[in-house]
Amino acid sequence: MEALRREEYNREEITEKEKNLIDLIRKVGHGEIRVTIQNASPIRVEELKKSIKL
Repeated sequence: MEALRREEYNREEITEKEKNLIDLIRKVGHGEIRVTIQNASPIRVEELKKSIKL
């Protein structure tokens, strides 16, 4: 059943919100983000932290 769900999501195209999330992840480079997901779609980044190693 789980494999079927993954296949269903793989058939769908990436939404604009998902593209924006991917862009944000690439820009952050490293750190921590918390994403709020609703109806299988990211709706908001709630928290953004950066940690710099010295």
